[in-house]
Amino acid sequence: DAGAGAGAGAASPPPRARIRATNGGDSTNADTPKKTSHHPSSSSWTPWRALCDVAEAPYFRWYAGAKTNACFNALDRHLADGRGDDVALTCVPEDGAGETYSVTRRELLGAVVRAAKALKETHGLKARDRVLFHAPTDATHVVYMLACARLGVTYSATAVDSVTDVLSSRAADLTPRVAIAPDARATHGGVAVDCAEKLRDALATHSADAAGGGRCKVVTVAPWRASAPHVASYLAMSDADALRAAFTACPCVPVETDHPLFVSYTSGSTGKPKGVVHGHGGYVAGVKQSMKVVFETTEGEGCDGVSGRGGGILTVGSAGWITGQSYMVWAPLCAGVRSVMMLGSPVYPTPLRTAQTVAREKCTLLKTGSAVIRQLMTDPGNAAKLDAIDTSSLRYATFCAEPVSVEVHEYAHRHITKKFINSYWATEHGGMVFSRNTTSGGADKPIAPDARTWPLPWVKVALDEETSDVVIAGPYPSLALTVFGDPESVNDPKWRGDLARYQKTYWPKNGGGFVQGDIARVAGKDGGFTFHGRSDEVINVNGNRVGTEQIERCLWDVETTETGSGESGQGGGAGAGGDADATTYRVKDCCVVGAPDFVKGTAPVAFVVFERRGGGGKKSKRGGGAASKAASRGPDLAAFKLAAATAVTDRVGAYAAPDHVFAVDALPKTITNKTSRKTLQLLLAGDDAPDGSLAKKETLPPIAAMVADWRLTGASTSHAINLRRYWNAFTFSDHNVLGKPIVPGAGWLCVLANEMQTEKLADVSFMRGVHDARADVRVVKRRRTMQATVGDDVVLKASVVAGEATPRAIGPTLFARSENARPAAAAAAADEAVDA
Repeated sequence: DAGAGAGAGAASPPPRARIRATNGGDSTNADTPKKTSHHPSSSSWTPWRALCDVAEAPYFRWYAGAKTNACFNALDRHLADGRGDDVALTCVPEDGAGETYSVTRRELLGAVVRAAKALKETHGLKARDRVLFHAPTDATHVVYMLACARLGVTYSATAVDSVTDVLSSRAADLTPRVAIAPDARATHGGVAVDCAEKLRDALATHSADAAGGGRCKVVTVAPWRASAPHVASYLAMSDADALRAAFTACPCVPVETDHPLFVSYTSGSTGKPKGVVHGHGGYVAGVKQSMKVVFETTEGEGCDGVSGRGGGILTVGSAGWITGQSYMVWAPLCAGVRSVMMLGSPVYPTPLRTAQTVAREKCTLLKTGSAVIRQLMTDPGNAAKLDAIDTSSLRYATFCAEPVSVEVHEYAHRHITKKFINSYWATEHGGMVFSRNTTSGGADKPIAPDARTWPLPWVKVALDEETSDVVIAGPYPSLALTVFGDPESVNDPKWRGDLARYQKTYWPKNGGGFVQGDIARVAGKDGGFTFHGRSDEVINVNGNRVGTEQIERCLWDVETTETGSGESGQGGGAGAGGDADATTYRVKDCCVVGAPDFVKGTAPVAFVVFERRGGGGKKSKRGGGAASKAASRGPDLAAFKLAAATAVTDRVGAYAAPDHVFAVDALPKTITNKTSRKTLQLLLAGDDAPDGSLAKKETLPPIAAMVADWRLTGASTSHAINLRRYWNAFTFSDHNVLGKPIVPGAGWLCVLANEMQTEKLADVSFMRGVHDARADVRVVKRRRTMQATVGDDVVLKASVVAGEATPRAIGPTLFARSENARPAAAAAAADEAVDA
């Protein structure tokens, strides 16, 4: 258990200076711990000689010279401490997909030993071989991940909703000898998923042989059964006897602390997704320490299940992503805390599922993405339902790794727990690097819902003054070792993966440290920060990080026919009909950027320049003249969007399909001919976009007009209204009902027209009155439908219509409907009043 040094970060270099190897008297050189005989594996356990070996920076070897094993720290050592009867895991299936079950540490050890023995003896796996998983994050998946760690085998996991192309790409990069899937269909969002079939299809599409020769084979495994002989026999033993049996049947393989434990893949923002490598030593110590420092956990928390005090951590995620690896599996197991795992979708059959599980399992800790909270916020009725669910068992809750707005933080704070923290980190970080202010008190300290977050004690942070990039100014234990690569040499103890790519991507020359592309601002004088997205081309869609280039690559192969002339399709034909003389449109240039979206956080939006091909495949310029414009009806955007969604879903995932496609004559380009993504991002956010850096300023106005119209009728937005701004100007105090001032219907139309910067309003329904200028009014718009709320109460609903709409068209219609069709003269007079 190498947690002793996890609180000590390496010495930080000066800002914007290159990281250099140091051998001075800093925290990377600490006294070597004394070897003990506490554990039965002590003969194979070696103390470290240096806390952090920086000789090959940026390849940092924490606890250098030590021998350890992550499986031992997560499992065996708890039995050595007499905690074999503790509940390690509780699995909660989707409704109708099975019963909730719990697994003790001794049962888990029995299952892990059997699985490791099978992988070793039946399938011939040895240290540094690779295994690819495609399975739900349940007890069986955890068993086989621990079994891999026990043998020193490196694994990579994929989420159940990963598409075949993603699985194929992972297999080609990792070159696994074995791929593991459940032998039964998994349930996700109420849909049965055949993981084994998807794996076989994926492996069939890539031609790379597995490491060591031969093809990668798919191994299917049975679901968890507490009655299985290997589980039941260990349950009947004492802890001491179980440990002896385990180390007789299949002992933990002692490995170096930088021995690769698992590979977790990033979003692929710069092309090929990167396989981030985390090891047995620093990573394990780091995530374990974060449980103690951030969440104030104690060993045994929640391990009596719900029969007593309850407790444990519920992490909403999947082992296919770093959140699941770290805070569903390794951090709670190593810290001796029960891990409650929801199988399937966290929002099926209801977005209340997470809160219901907290209440049912009496969880003391919750880790969830903001996408779950935003999903709850889409229905104002959920607030009262959440308030009725008892989540008082929570000591802390926190968001996962994505920027969080104050609005979302306030909602979680109000309706789930007052102890809701904002945390920030990513795949490369391994564990949380920003979280609550640990220097200002513990669970008794109030937490403000202001989206602020602080670096943990072992993380040294600075902001680049030019770019606002977050710079981590020195290594810390859970930071990635390297990027996976060079699989042919992986058995060499000096293997460092693709260290050149790791250094080029994350450790820029004169960059001052580790730079990932996260944008932040200093918030307050107490060392807090707020995060505001990415400086590169990564967007976060409903908690899924995806590179925009991945989506763009899918669009290049999509074509469409002319509006009203047929179907669109993929690849070199003229659509599904195959008519060689048909007019088709192919992608000449495209750019995908993220648009703010109230539900998804960020929504992918595509800007596409089409190239028109006439009969026989001849190119023709779109809009080349008056006659050409009259003859061309333009590309069928609805068909293109449908075909694009299919292409992106097949190769990336349904979450990455573009929400909207803009057909533009040209993209905004800089003088170096690079697409100005920032310009498009500003427009999508409703901000002014300067054209000073553009090579052709004339490209901007038509795009700005299209985006402005889409923000009204197609985007999902949310913003607060300051009624005090209008109260006196619109003389609301003069409108009284039963002696109380009230915002009248006409007043609401004026307020909304001002706030939304449009007169295209219709179908306004008033639900309740607003009597106070200080009311907290918020307008949420999803596509064309909007609603205004005060607190959790809906006060009005309306819609935004397409085309021209003015007060002359809307006002009389509304008032005529409310006054039962006034006489024509009265209507005309009203029209004149509205115009005035």
